[in-house]
Amino acid sequence: MDFILLSSLIGVTVSLLALTYDIACHYCINFVSRVKEFPKNMQLDFTKQSIRFAIPKFHLPAHGLSCIHTFSLNILRWFGRLDGEGIERGWAHINGV
Repeated sequence: MDFILLSSLIGVTVSLLALTYDIACHYCINFVSRVKEFPKNMQLDFTKQSIRFAIPKFHLPAHGLSCIHTFSLNILRWFGRLDGEGIERGWAHINGV
């Protein structure tokens, strides 16, 4: 996942990156140190970029209260109306592939 994410961000400049992932509560652990192991052109500049991890709204009820209070899109500033599930909506159409 790290490779896919970092590869997709090469040459992209953003000040705030929101990452919604079903297991964001686990994925964010040691994320910064993992990024430092990649080649320089794939690394993020954490002094210029802010990253917020969140769990998509459909998946959040399956998590514990600590996850809900930390990773809910309902409480993260600028993301309250986002459901974080958009990436999954097209999957049914490509199942045959």
